[in-house]
Amino acid sequence: MIVIAVLAVVGLELALQTWWLPEKWRTYDAAATGQMLVSADGRTITLTVEWQCEQEPDLVARENGDRVDVLLHRKGFKGPTYQCPEGGVSRISTHLNAPLASRALVDGVTGKSVVHFDGRELAKPSYLPPEYDHPDEDPIPYLPGLTPPPVDVPSWTTGFQNGEGSRAGSRLLITQTRGDEPPVQGQPQTSVNGHPATFVSSSPSSGPRSIIWSDGTYTYTVSSGRPASLADDELLRVAEGLHHG
Repeated sequence: MIVIAVLAVVGLELALQTWWLPEKWRTYDAAATGQMLVSADGRTITLTVEWQCEQEPDLVARENGDRVDVLLHRKGFKGPTYQCPEGGVSRISTHLNAPLASRALVDGVTGKSVVHFDGRELAKPSYLPPEYDHPDEDPIPYLPGLTPPPVDVPSWTTGFQNGEGSRAGSRLLITQTRGDEPPVQGQPQTSVNGHPATFVSSSPSSGPRSIIWSDGTYTYTVSSGRPASLADDELLRVAEGLHHG
């Protein structure tokens, strides 16, 4: 009888502590906005997403014969602001039963075509500086002080991280954006495989640094920083080593 009584008390306490939880959350569907990549095999969709005062969203895909609808399944917090769970940035993925192929990719909330980058066109580095062989664990696709990549045209950022020594944690980001953007004004000027290029810094003396150029189809940005930036000749070597296929 004592055991039963104890279990009853524990169960009552648990119920009192959790009865309100369902009312603290609001589940809803939202547009899938942000940098989006469709993998080279057409079966995986990855989205860079931010959230505040909610749980990490889920990326949902609904397939039919001629289109794939994607949306975010969000769970927002309805309690007091001071009790909000910590927000964040993440890369979330969903997988298709069949390759996207020629099917349209449509936002399941807005009904509009979804801007996405085709993974078959993604350039890959043939050279990475020593120790920059770790996948970047930070999902934010830009460095402080530098311009974030656009989300209204196909764009994707691939990141690498230095895992050792004084540069441990430093990031190397390669962003590829559809479109021929005009060269950014800056010094010094150089070239990448015959294309005019510009070095850009977040500040004159320190901070992240980038090299930016266009090949007529895509605009590329190779950036490094936080806590240490690569030298210009290393950025240039990474840039010149990018290749397709």
